[in-house]
Amino acid sequence: MPRYASSIFRAGLITLCLLLVAGASCVPPRTDPGHKEYSKVSAGGAHTCALDRQGKAYCWGYNTSGQLGSGNTNPSDRPAVVAGGLTFSDISAGGDHSCGVSGGKVYCWGNNSYGQTGNGQIGGPVLQPAATASGIFDPVMRVYASTDFTCALTNAGRAFCWGHNLGGQLGLGANVPVGNGGSASNPNESVPSPRAVAHGVKFNRMTVGQGHACGYSDTSMVLCWGSNLFGQIGVPSTQTCPFSTSNWPCWKAPVMVTNGFTDGAAGLDFSCASTSGPSGYHASCWGGNASGQLGINPPPPVCAFPNGMSFSCAATPTPVTGLTGVVEMAAGSNFVCASRYPVGTSIACWGKNNHGQLGDGTTMSRPSLAPLAVPLTSLSLSAGHNHVCTVTDGNTAGVPPYVLYCWGGNVSGQLGIGSMAQSDVSRPTRVVEP
Repeated sequence: MPRYASSIFRAGLITLCLLLVAGASCVPPRTDPGHKEYSKVSAGGAHTCALDRQGKAYCWGYNTSGQLGSGNTNPSDRPAVVAGGLTFSDISAGGDHSCGVSGGKVYCWGNNSYGQTGNGQIGGPVLQPAATASGIFDPVMRVYASTDFTCALTNAGRAFCWGHNLGGQLGLGANVPVGNGGSASNPNESVPSPRAVAHGVKFNRMTVGQGHACGYSDTSMVLCWGSNLFGQIGVPSTQTCPFSTSNWPCWKAPVMVTNGFTDGAAGLDFSCASTSGPSGYHASCWGGNASGQLGINPPPPVCAFPNGMSFSCAATPTPVTGLTGVVEMAAGSNFVCASRYPVGTSIACWGKNNHGQLGDGTTMSRPSLAPLAVPLTSLSLSAGHNHVCTVTDGNTAGVPPYVLYCWGGNVSGQLGIGSMAQSDVSRPTRVVEP
């Protein structure tokens, strides 16, 4: 699900901007005095988390499993401080749990039904940040919370995952059993402590979907693993994983998909990869396309799946139509948003739009790029199940940098606009003060 640009990448983009655009400033000095300034945002299932510029964490929205980290299960329609007093360098909101990086260590909170908080146990909500169990020996750089599993990336480029492993999404290896019952013969359906992903490639970035994950190497290779029922891995499976009473295609260890890409995003049943830099700005997507989330026009052909369903899909990476200048991609369940180059170009979205998550002022799904109804440029962009949030970079006229805007589904207050009365918001709306 959610994917967020790193500060290192943004610094590189700023440098590139200054070199290419005379007099331009990628992060203008003006601010919005008296208002909270943010550096990162992460949209989850029905909640959102963000970091302010000092590393203080805030979460809001649905909270039945303690995913807001406030020490209770009360929902919030505005940013609420995460308990514990930690300062974070990264944060990620999953389905109904959240994780952050503090001092090179991972802390998680919220639902732990599959061990996704990584505390060595399965079950029981975790109401405020708790350190993951031992297993990661290098300082952690990034954390990625999915629906019911979590992955982390160390400074050395090593990937670790934990939580639900029914579709092989932890990437533990082709010979590691996964099962539907968590029995003694299939003990790795849920893994409550960090385990190393079985690969010998150094990753610079990762992204996680609902039941799969992808890594992007320092040599621009894309490797993916996990469920492949809809072609979201991008390579036909030679392995299967048990699901209910049948076996579905999967990859239990990372498999090479393509190269020439440095970043990407993953949704419910699809994946995307992008590259940004001197070699160009472009993106490709693959997997399920029932809602037009691949952004491919004309749409790819209909695929038949083992569960009897059939709908449009792309079995291999296919260029997104009309997207030339992508800087960052964020994938929701069945839609994608992208921030774009050159500087000052507004975010655009495509795919499913039943809750206004494309931000174009309508609830009409679109298989091609739809610019936001309120133009915004992004410092940090993230898509949840059916909502999107961004931290602005100050390159939109009249909009200061470091402020939060959200749009889409709001039935649980996940937009942080101070009210749950409006269940769907189809235009970017500023998040209220904590």
